Amino acid sequence: MKLITYGLLCLAAFSAETCSAEGIPTPAPKRIAVIGAGASGTSAAYFIQQGMTNTSTPVSITVYERSDQVGGRVNAITVPGTNLMIETGAAIFIDTNANLIKYAAQFNLTVQPAASGLSNTHANPKLGIWNGTDFSFMQTGNATADQAVIVSRFGVYSIGAISQLIQSYAVQFLKVYYPAAVNGTFDTMRSILEYLGLQSTTQATAQNALNAAIPNLNANYLAEVVEIATRENYGQGLAQIHTMGMAISVVGSSGTAYQVQGGNQQVFQKLLAASGATVHLKTPVAAISKSVSATGDSEGAVQYTVTTAAGSSTDYDAVVMASPPIATTTSSNAKSSITWQNLTTPNYFTTPNALVTPPVTYRSIHVTIVAGVVNPLYFKARSFSQLPLAIYSTQDASATCPFTSLVVHEVLTFAQILKIAAASLYTNRSAIEPTAFFTLTKVFSPEALTERQLARLYGARFWTYQTSYNAYPNLVPRDEGQFPPLTVDTQLYYPNAFEPFISTMETSMISAQNVANLLVRDLTQSA
Repeated sequence: MKLITYGLLCLAAFSAETCSAEGIPTPAPKRIAVIGAGASGTSAAYFIQQGMTNTSTPVSITVYERSDQVGGRVNAITVPGTNLMIETGAAIFIDTNANLIKYAAQFNLTVQPAASGLSNTHANPKLGIWNGTDFSFMQTGNATADQAVIVSRFGVYSIGAISQLIQSYAVQFLKVYYPAAVNGTFDTMRSILEYLGLQSTTQATAQNALNAAIPNLNANYLAEVVEIATRENYGQGLAQIHTMGMAISVVGSSGTAYQVQGGNQQVFQKLLAASGATVHLKTPVAAISKSVSATGDSEGAVQYTVTTAAGSSTDYDAVVMASPPIATTTSSNAKSSITWQNLTTPNYFTTPNALVTPPVTYRSIHVTIVAGVVNPLYFKARSFSQLPLAIYSTQDASATCPFTSLVVHEVLTFAQILKIAAASLYTNRSAIEPTAFFTLTKVFSPEALTERQLARLYGARFWTYQTSYNAYPNLVPRDEGQFPPLTVDTQLYYPNAFEPFISTMETSMISAQNVANLLVRDLTQSA
């Protein structure tokens, strides 16, 4: 009789839970949807799986990605006809980026210096600052001569004072790796900024903050070093970007830069695989609808129905929106919005501008990769050997100069260029000059480079690849209370709320960890 009773109990509970071998009912898995398989989404899936493993509640995670690949804005491509790879999106990280370093090692990925060995094998100047007319500063690679020019042009006072200020911010920021932060549950961006003690770093432009903190700064150093870093990293000048955006840019540009051999996206591919999530690529989400149960034991329970563009619908206990949910971009390439239904009003996903000012808008960055011959005459040089391997344009040059940066990633052999030309169906291979200086370059620009502009920048092109990203928010000044919410509604989370503070691969992982902690807390408390 006891066996029969037990069997009936298990049968009655089957819709919500199953029975273990010991006869103890186990709860049904919590169903989690993650929208977006970029750095935030893949990291969130992994951290949720890890967090739920430490509870008695099983979890089932599904990741939706509108594109055909994992990594989002982190994407390396292979140059046709070769085994060369080049990052088109988020390209580098530094040794203090603890999560990227940790998980690259955990997944047996090889971390190497970015552009390893290139600057040591060619006699070209290493770096040049282009003001639209000529090079206002050039780094030759001769340490003694370069140091003398740096001291003369920029002055030790400005270099030291700005470095000291930025270092103070960096020390504060590293608190994100303390156990209290890694294991914590920060419900708002305000609480994160207050924990770090960095509220003031988002409240003013870098230009105003630097001038207020450090008198008599060297104008050349600001324009040709600090602002070059902010333009390259975030597409903004010192008069637009907030102080923390400036600090992160300079830190990222001044130390040793690293990347994962074979592409940085491998970190996020591995995280997603380790999460055990079901992954739907090429599956854009059309609508997400919230409902609240009004009857039975589940009264008050929240559920979200995710409907894809193809029309299939699935119910979930929680949703992590791991990509910008609305068309908030300064460019015309904004992706269509998800339709949100029945959310508590007001909320950030349906009325963002009513809750957050200034609005969070994303900056479109255009990437052009060329295998060809750079035209030295564009830069008033007689030959390629006189050109810097990395060329950056100043803010003052932006009215006439179409690019933010033009960087040589590889110097190619004649044999390599023939293979590239053949693979890319270049039709005039017999006219390729064997003695030309062939390069693989990457160009960042605020707008797509036209054929006319490319014809001026290059004497010959054998393969050209162009893409664009809504790469990061405009890091404009905002009060600590004017960030998007990390929790948009009950069991609806938004890790990208961190991006208007700092937008990097590493901080995407940091925010995803915090959101995972919030989700695990909320679901297990209500389990």
